[in-house]
Amino acid sequence: MWYGRQSYMSYVGSIIFGFVLLVVGAMVAAWLPAEAGSFRLWFFGLFGFYALIDWVQVALNVISSEYFVSSKRIFIKRGILSRASHDLKIEWMTGTVVRQGLFGRVLNFGDVVFTGVGLSGNVKMNGVFDVLNVKEIVENVIQSNKEQAAAAHPSPTQVQSSPVPSKGSKFCQFCGARMPSPAVFCPGCGKLQL
Repeated sequence: MWYGRQSYMSYVGSIIFGFVLLVVGAMVAAWLPAEAGSFRLWFFGLFGFYALIDWVQVALNVISSEYFVSSKRIFIKRGILSRASHDLKIEWMTGTVVRQGLFGRVLNFGDVVFTGVGLSGNVKMNGVFDVLNVKEIVENVIQSNKEQAAAAHPSPTQVQSSPVPSKGSKFCQFCGARMPSPAVFCPGCGKLQL
């Protein structure tokens, strides 16, 4: 139904921090006296190295995250060398929570937490782009599964009431099928009539 990864927008703070490191490194290197020579280049390289580490970490976090929504489960996988995965069956879900900060509202990303019953616990998708659309997709899957289950197994309140039997015929008290008057078992559902 849906596949995605953590959004680069969710790391906008780290990306900006990397640019700030480069600018500060360049400004400090420019302010050093000309006699500093190679020290100026080394100083700028140090700040550039830290900015590069920051950006590589952001890229690895985004690349290593995978989010799936199928008609039966929600899957979350993270990691490159070591892998952690978590899944939650749709029928075990009890609710969804969307969290968006100021940047999330402006840049259209956020976290969505799917709560489940029992040992299934919570499943969290971090930094999902268009998070409200993802929540709507999951809620549509849940509703579709409920409708399919209700159609396959109608509850006693959904079964129509039996029509009033006319003289010489009777109806099954469970499924409402017409039965010949001497029959004890329903020809429709096979249940014993009391």
